Amino acid sequence: MGSLKELPVLAREGFRLRRLMLKYLEVLSHVDNVAPVLVARLQRGSGYRDLVHDLDVIAHELHARPTLVLQGPVTPADLHRCSAVAHEMLLRLGVPEHDAVRETLLTARQQLGALLVRSHAQLRRALDYLRFEEGDAATLVPSLYVPRDIRRRRKRADDAEAEPVLPDAPDPTTGDSGENQ
Repeated sequence: MGSLKELPVLAREGFRLRRLMLKYLEVLSHVDNVAPVLVARLQRGSGYRDLVHDLDVIAHELHARPTLVLQGPVTPADLHRCSAVAHEMLLRLGVPEHDAVRETLLTARQQLGALLVRSHAQLRRALDYLRFEEGDAATLVPSLYVPRDIRRRRKRADDAEAEPVLPDAPDPTTGDSGENQ
């Protein structure tokens, strides 16, 4: 997904395409069976979301009349670009309904994570109490957290494993390979 910085560039292209296609739809409303009310409603939009909606409606109307697209000033490439610009802008703007659903899912995930951590801590405390004499509660219910020193040791071990082991190179001064020492 692109950034919001690209949105004004897409919007300029979208407004250019919208002007061209609205003029063509206005002519078609006098000649063909395009509803003048639709054209008037499309001319009122001014924001990015309106532009996305207008481009989608225009593309739908003109896709429904392929012979008019082939004969008129609007080319199939313009129509395809109209749909593509609308789609790209929609991706960058986001859809409010999807954003609300995503926010709800993130909140639920955070609540479940907190519940998991609390439940795990309670389980550890209960086993510490029940298995006090045996002293094996930590092996039965290990910690969810990895201590910092273990992370460092694992990283050092991974780094050591990643270094290739090279055979002894011959000494350039004596020509000895180092195996006879």
